[in-house]
Amino acid sequence: MTTKRRHARDASKATPARRAALALARAVREQNAYLSGLAPQIFSRFQLEASDRAFAHLLAQGVVSLQTTLDAVIDEVLRSPRDIKDDVRDALRIAAYEILYLGKEEHAAVDQGVELVRQVAPRATGVANFVLHRIVEERSRFPYGDPTCSLEAATLYYGFPAWLSRAIEKDIGTNNALSLMRGSLQAAPIWFTPNACRMTSGELVRFLEAAKIEFNTCESLIALDSPDQAAIFQLVDRGNVGDPAFLTLLEEDKIVVSDLSAQSITSLAASLVPRTNARVLEIGAGRGTKTLQLQSLCALRGVSFEAYEVVDVKPKKIEQLEARIERAGGTITQALVHDATTPFPQEPGTFDLVFIDAPCTGVGTLRRHPEIKARLGEEDSTSLAKIGQAMLEQACTLVKPEGSLLYSTCTIFKEENEQVIERFLGSSVGAVFETVAIGADGTVFFNTPITPHGPDLHFAALLRRKAR
Repeated sequence: MTTKRRHARDASKATPARRAALALARAVREQNAYLSGLAPQIFSRFQLEASDRAFAHLLAQGVVSLQTTLDAVIDEVLRSPRDIKDDVRDALRIAAYEILYLGKEEHAAVDQGVELVRQVAPRATGVANFVLHRIVEERSRFPYGDPTCSLEAATLYYGFPAWLSRAIEKDIGTNNALSLMRGSLQAAPIWFTPNACRMTSGELVRFLEAAKIEFNTCESLIALDSPDQAAIFQLVDRGNVGDPAFLTLLEEDKIVVSDLSAQSITSLAASLVPRTNARVLEIGAGRGTKTLQLQSLCALRGVSFEAYEVVDVKPKKIEQLEARIERAGGTITQALVHDATTPFPQEPGTFDLVFIDAPCTGVGTLRRHPEIKARLGEEDSTSLAKIGQAMLEQACTLVKPEGSLLYSTCTIFKEENEQVIERFLGSSVGAVFETVAIGADGTVFFNTPITPHGPDLHFAALLRRKAR
């Protein structure tokens, strides 16, 4: 079997970029993992020029993001959709994406699609040829409406389950829903900030200019009183993320790459930390991106920590976080593997800031995590909201009088955001907290504005414990 597969690959005339895209899409499906995490590992097997690598990533992200729609189109053509093996379907999705979304010339798209199928199942090339020619015939009618103004057409065109598009429209309105859905197929901008433990903003600017990497500077989306804020940079050409000079900055932990909304919330967190004997607890710390940025900002402000503790439910993430922060010049006094919906071992009332990055549906990050659309269920928002509220109710006891409790998510659903905060404030433990306005124009909550080519959509609420 192995020999036959090898001969099939050798006989296939699919381009290296398409082969790499197929390998990545297949790995995402088989491992039920995130595309962004697998891409470097998969692409390292192929010798790709920068342009081919970018094209391979575009193809893989497109088919993962649009899986629901591409499968519906393919199944409409087939008499027996279940007879198509998964690896053949992976290849057909790539060709269908090129035909329907990239406007590739008919002959090239069909031929390359057939060659991709030949790579995994030579006997299925006849079926592939038939399916792809039928999709070409359907291209002029797809998506059977105008996705710029019709929610139904947008649901199909942007690859959303119908229930998800209805839920989004319910919470943010039709125009914002259409904008969010349209943005889900765009490439995510690259924002970054210097790690002040390793490099100053001035040094970073000189390095980028010497490397001829163009950048813009941006301000936090949340108005801050503190003047000690690091500059936030954005790549003019996101393709420069693969530039050797930029990769060097990443490998040496001299910069932190993070979305503008996430950076804005972390900048707010840093502004809440007292300069001396500070005690901070970060919950849901993951692999430490917010941890590193927050420690960098605190270093810029000259903060001295009495304690900086992190909590995550996954041991592997805690292990990766500790190694990353040590390598990057930060300090962790305690890293704890703990289910934050249960009582904490720390002493009550001892932290100046408790920062919760709560688990959520992640609908605000679809450009970066296209897998979310196909993996979410209709009840997930409700179950995640309950987890978020339980985390608040357990963590709030650790906040000092007049200390801060910062809660954030990367979703747009009110059930996981505003309603969680409102229920918490109405509880017995939440009654000792009050909200601090951090939104636009004096509104209480921060919600990222939905704009074309803008940042990911995040939510944050700042609560202050009342004095005794």
